[in-house]
Amino acid sequence: MDPAQIDTIFSAYGNVISSKFLQGQRGTNAALVRFQSVDEAKWIVENLNGNIAQGLTTPIQVAYARPQRRDGGKGAERGAERGAERGAE
Repeated sequence: MDPAQIDTIFSAYGNVISSKFLQGQRGTNAALVRFQSVDEAKWIVENLNGNIAQGLTTPIQVAYARPQRRDGGKGAERGAERGAERGAE
């Protein structure tokens, strides 16, 4: 699978604005696909999740993107706390 195939597969279901292919280890892959409208994205999630998209041979998992955290996540907090503790010793 390559980025062009991602665009081809998902263009059959809506207007793809952008996509990013993420190749994982052990044959697991993922893609981030942005559609022109929320309605298109909603249809994709409701109708393709757990199903086989045209051009594929196995079911896919589809979900909405998780919003990025503005606070840096828990890792940033823990790192800052540990650094402060170590510096105080």
